[in-house]
Amino acid sequence: MRWALPLLFVAHVASAQVLSKSIRGGGLSPERFPASGAAAAASDTSLLRLLPSISASDECTGSAITGTRGEPLTFTRTSSAYCTKSDGTLVLLTDNKPRLVLAGLMREGASTNQTFYSQQFDHAYWTKLTTTVTADTTSAPDGTTTADRIQLTGGSSAIQQTAGGAYESQTHTASIYVKSNTGGTQTFRLKLTHAAVLDYFSPNLTATTSWQRFTFTQAFGATVGTGATVGLVADSGGTAADIVAWGHQLEKNQNHASSYIIALGTSTSRVGELLTLPNPAALSRTEGCTRVTYTTGYNGAIGGTDYILWLAATDGFRVPYLQSNSVSAYDGVHVVGTSKTPVFGETFDILTTWTAAGNQLRIKPSGVSAATSVFTTMGVAGANMQLLNISGAGAWPAYLRNVTIGATAADCGSDP
Repeated sequence: MRWALPLLFVAHVASAQVLSKSIRGGGLSPERFPASGAAAAASDTSLLRLLPSISASDECTGSAITGTRGEPLTFTRTSSAYCTKSDGTLVLLTDNKPRLVLAGLMREGASTNQTFYSQQFDHAYWTKLTTTVTADTTSAPDGTTTADRIQLTGGSSAIQQTAGGAYESQTHTASIYVKSNTGGTQTFRLKLTHAAVLDYFSPNLTATTSWQRFTFTQAFGATVGTGATVGLVADSGGTAADIVAWGHQLEKNQNHASSYIIALGTSTSRVGELLTLPNPAALSRTEGCTRVTYTTGYNGAIGGTDYILWLAATDGFRVPYLQSNSVSAYDGVHVVGTSKTPVFGETFDILTTWTAAGNQLRIKPSGVSAATSVFTTMGVAGANMQLLNISGAGAWPAYLRNVTIGATAADCGSDP
């Protein structure tokens, strides 16, 4: 059986782009932190502190995550997923195992790979047009010998398949890992065609001797077609290419590439992730604070609402969350704060404080915003708090650390 692995740090720069320069060099820049789970300092009076620091030895172990005082975090994902260490090592994590990397605790929404035989390009399901495929010639990004050599002879050369269904009036994303099979560079294009309606191709893309993940995002019109045809084709000049490919993914109605999902003889899904931790019983409606460090894994607009912290109670106190791709805060009645559209790899230091006099939201690097309204719908003590909760259509890839909850406005530290 051929297994696959995603590059978890994804960047969206344009409709067609490279997500990483190489497996070892791509994604978010590694940061060095002290070991995770260190004991809280004697002067730390906060009610809860989670992931104050992360080290390379913490990455991709799948171990349970607890706060500095032993507060348990419940992590739920009822499917396996892949984790990429900062040194490029790829680790498959089974159900309900958190993906912790130097950038933070990773969270992705659910997604489905609509491609069949996503890394078996020699399979008959892939149509070859003046193209030769040799199976299992090269070590893939996951270290297994499952990458296939693809020789496009030029002209209209292509390897492709069609995913049936209704794709009209939606935006879709195709992605694939490719590198050159020669000592030099090779050029090619990605195909993402509205079948029986209109052909779409990416600009020319350049494969080097290192693995890169390429993506192509395309909006389809309202005309009813017969599905989406995806694959690799010769460049716009019809030049021959000798490349190695692995891990094709087609994500329907999604405008970014999520981490790779292996798909054999059928479309295959990855379940979304949910993180929950106990709400400190001492948390007060009168005064308190929350603080999180949040690193985005994507550029641009994704619909829906992603709560960074959400106190899951009937009277629903919600502190800073992402709504329609902007960082803001919501207390159940009032929206406070500034909007900031995240950029891939950008880290936000988000501090919310509340007292009897009112509340304030401070976001670094996007500036300061304040409001004078009093939180009137504070969550009840004993409820659970969710981290990076997905509500609606949003499915942001994101990384979270430095979660602090305090009984006083001063417990979460100074202004960002």
